[in-house]
Amino acid sequence: MIVIGKGEPHELATFRAEIDAPFDVVTDPARHSYRAAGLRRAWYRLLDPRLMLSVRRARRAGAQQTRVAGDPLQLGGVLVFDASGRLAWRQDSGFPGDHAPPANILKALAFDV
Repeated sequence: MIVIGKGEPHELATFRAEIDAPFDVVTDPARHSYRAAGLRRAWYRLLDPRLMLSVRRARRAGAQQTRVAGDPLQLGGVLVFDASGRLAWRQDSGFPGDHAPPANILKALAFDV
């Protein structure tokens, strides 16, 4: 498993420490991987009313955004590939804060989709 962020290389150590992930975390500030994956970048997605619902839900869960690293207009997503390199599952974020449910990711990682 690998997480690809969009912040600058000097921000990577701080991000790794914040999320304390048991997997690889790298950064792609030029967003080549995001473009290759076909992930959206759009300013108007910041106007999506679901963004504020995501912010409220995150705050209630105790999460707090401290800063924005990289391009704030670049949306993310989750891509799961099987052992042969075939794309087995994907979820594209439609707006900031639109994250795939962890249960869906775990199901995809088990290739039980």
